[in-house]
Amino acid sequence: MGLNNAMNSAVKMAKIKLYAAIVGVVVVVAALLLLWWNPFGWSFSLGSLFGGGGVKIENTANVVEKVKKISQFTTACYYEEYVLQSRKGVAEEKGIFTKSIDTVYYDIVLTVRGTVRAGYDLSKMEQSDITISGDTINVRLPQPEVLDVISNPSDYKIFEEQGEWSHEEIVAIQSEGKIKTLNNALKNNILGKANEQGKQRVANLFTAMGFKQVNVTTTPVPTTVE
Repeated sequence: MGLNNAMNSAVKMAKIKLYAAIVGVVVVVAALLLLWWNPFGWSFSLGSLFGGGGVKIENTANVVEKVKKISQFTTACYYEEYVLQSRKGVAEEKGIFTKSIDTVYYDIVLTVRGTVRAGYDLSKMEQSDITISGDTINVRLPQPEVLDVISNPSDYKIFEEQGEWSHEEIVAIQSEGKIKTLNNALKNNILGKANEQGKQRVANLFTAMGFKQVNVTTTPVPTTVE
């Protein structure tokens, strides 16, 4: 009897260990499948899972959302300072005792400083523009564009002024100055420079996000400006 009881106890213990081993294997497999499938878009570090550091791995949707939140990404700037001149004709009477009208011309000369920012509107990127494989990311950038033309009222200084010029007239001249600044920036290939410099700056951006290999593809810009 004692021998039989001992054998039964050994069998029961062996079954318990076997069940425990099976449950452990199932739990590990389930955990690995969950991490691989990642249905909830979790972020995790392979190194942190084993108690150390490592590259943070995220799914494509999360990366795209982070990039789109950056929105405007400046990669090139154009600075310019120049003189802007305008003339207007004012009708005036020649004298007190005559009704003849003469036209008098007044000039105004301003010094202008302008800045043009160019780069990418990353909010336009789609999920198809980014593919991720491990710690490697492939990025297709949209076509670069002018993000802003900066020419504030403080950037205009009146160098010479003849006659009276209204606020509306000054504002109209300033608008012409912004257009001139933009056209000069385009003639100096600011969009092409934005593409050239953007490739490296975008690569640096994703490297800072933890990717070891970053492949960036740019979209060519038109060679002529209308």
